[in-house]
Amino acid sequence: MWSGMPFVRIMIPYVAGIWCASIWEGTSVVMWASAGIFALMTWLIAGRLSPGYAWRLDPLRGGAVIICIFAAGGLTLNGKRSTRDAADQPLPSNIKTKGWVCTLNESPQPKRNSFRAVVSIEKMTDDGRLFQGGLGLIYFQPDSSVLQARIGTRLIIRKEPEPLKGPEYPGGFDAAGYFGRQGIGYRIFLKPGDWIVVDSGHAPRLDKYLEDTRMAVIRTLGTYIHEREALGLAEALLIGYRNDLDERISDAYAETGVIHVIAISGLHIGVIYSLLTGLLNLLLRGRRMRWMATACALAGIWGFGLLAGGGPSVMRSVCMFSIIGIGQQVTGRTGNGLNTLAAVACLMLCIQPWWLWDLGFQLSFAAVASLMVFYRPILQLLPIRNSLAQKLWEMIAVTLAAQVLTTPLLLYTFGRFPVFFLITNIVAIPLSTIILLGEIALCLLAPLHSGLAGWCGQGVSTLILGLNDYIFRMESIPFGTLENIHISAGETMLIYITIACFVAWGMSSTPRWLMAALVSVGLFGCIHEWMRQLRSRQQILVVMPLARTRLLMLIDGSKARWLLTDFGQQHPRQVIMAMRAAAHHFGIDREHIDSIPAAVHVRCTWNGLHLLLLGGKGSGSPPIMEAPDLVILSGNGTSQSEKFMAMAPRALWIADGTNSLWKIRQWETAAERLPLRLISTRRSGAYIRRIR
Repeated sequence: MWSGMPFVRIMIPYVAGIWCASIWEGTSVVMWASAGIFALMTWLIAGRLSPGYAWRLDPLRGGAVIICIFAAGGLTLNGKRSTRDAADQPLPSNIKTKGWVCTLNESPQPKRNSFRAVVSIEKMTDDGRLFQGGLGLIYFQPDSSVLQARIGTRLIIRKEPEPLKGPEYPGGFDAAGYFGRQGIGYRIFLKPGDWIVVDSGHAPRLDKYLEDTRMAVIRTLGTYIHEREALGLAEALLIGYRNDLDERISDAYAETGVIHVIAISGLHIGVIYSLLTGLLNLLLRGRRMRWMATACALAGIWGFGLLAGGGPSVMRSVCMFSIIGIGQQVTGRTGNGLNTLAAVACLMLCIQPWWLWDLGFQLSFAAVASLMVFYRPILQLLPIRNSLAQKLWEMIAVTLAAQVLTTPLLLYTFGRFPVFFLITNIVAIPLSTIILLGEIALCLLAPLHSGLAGWCGQGVSTLILGLNDYIFRMESIPFGTLENIHISAGETMLIYITIACFVAWGMSSTPRWLMAALVSVGLFGCIHEWMRQLRSRQQILVVMPLARTRLLMLIDGSKARWLLTDFGQQHPRQVIMAMRAAAHHFGIDREHIDSIPAAVHVRCTWNGLHLLLLGGKGSGSPPIMEAPDLVILSGNGTSQSEKFMAMAPRALWIADGTNSLWKIRQWETAAERLPLRLISTRRSGAYIRRIR
């Protein structure tokens, strides 16, 4: 089994080396290089011995090869980490900073309340010298002056970039980790007047060409697709542009298990590659011309992949089709699919090892590997002779096979599973394929004949609206999603080990693989019960750092009580996502929400902890409470907040995210003078207190 998959054998220790290097942060490049050189020397020396000794030391030589590949993985990550850290080194303390020069690596993209762009930051000193400061995210307030900023534009700003932070609340989005793996370490929030344009600059020719092409496609779609909901999905489906995609639509696709339709994936690349090869093979006939057809088709999907942003799932598909296409022309065979997939994984991780932690990368490879392993066995379960029924069963088999290896990862990440994913995918996949072909036809017809392009745009819009309506109907079905499924990283790994053992048993019929699978199942059951027992005994208080909503989480076992108070117009989706992420993080099965008016002070006792919640202005005098353990200030507090601080100096005071920064600074000054302990969730993230 292993003899025909050399890259699978290489990938396993290589990935293990990358993962271990991320854990052993203290290890240096020299240590990993020394380990690799020592293993290589061991392999060479053992191979030079006499045949009798060499045969005995054959396992040692095999182990040396594995260690060498393992060290190569560690070297890859450490080399990438060293390059990133060198770019993000702060200025020496003896250098005075005059300002920052930011060069836009992309045009500002519209977000919910701002425009965002990735910039290269250079630190400018008083004598005019520039020091490289790394990459950052720059946020502009919606303003007409933002239109002056395009890719390659150089700006001078006075506002100091601040480092990206980790998750603001348990289970929340880790901005520092996600963007840090892309080499982005800073963020800058700008108001009108905080920046000036130096020059338009000269962006790299390829980047500028790709952006101009992307904007031309967006303009074409906007011209012929008039419905806003249809336009947002059309842009996401064709080139992965999601800035105009309605969040309600995105959530519905995620809830019903068809979010892969929106994300550019192997389905899109496969459709485009098949379309290009089919057309080119009709035009270019002959053995030599087939090379030309393959080269043109591969150039087309590489251009499309870069146009769609070059994400991990896109590049996985492009690389796989490239290897398969070239291999067919050279050898006339397709080769082993798993071996090709492993080769692509090694190639991509050599270029960017941080992709190993990207969920899109993980799901993309898991889905393809699952199809390669399980599609045929599932398809052979029902021998169907009718051609139409056979096509339907093939589609069902593809959907079921892709779920085998992706489901554990999705359960670990989100704790939810769409019950009707099969029914939804049977309609969504073929319909989205037709829509994608229609959009390609629209972009080709637009410069040739506006009338035909108008008819094509109307047809695409009708299909998209119909697909959206179907997804919304599937989402509205009661009990359409299984929720509160909590598995740990260790349990997820055991699930994959169990699946691998069952697959090995099915392929070799060796009883020891069946025994290993049953042992893995037993270990999974023991660990799952142990984790459940731990969750049943937990007692935790969490103060969430939302900007306009005071949100407290009182956890008692697997039950949670939410105390919610609005101090402004917080986007409901932000509150729901924060509550859902925190509940999944702590393994909550049941939740209860208590809504508290903003103009009310609340005092309560929970598991022996005395809490005092102070409202905003106009809420009257704070209630008298002897020796509170924890006091939470919200909505900029009352006029008597500082006076009341002096009355409860032993309490822990928490200023949540609903307070303004200037007010928090006043309270911090008062806290230093009294003194007392004051924590700001706007600065340090959610406050978590474990009672048990």
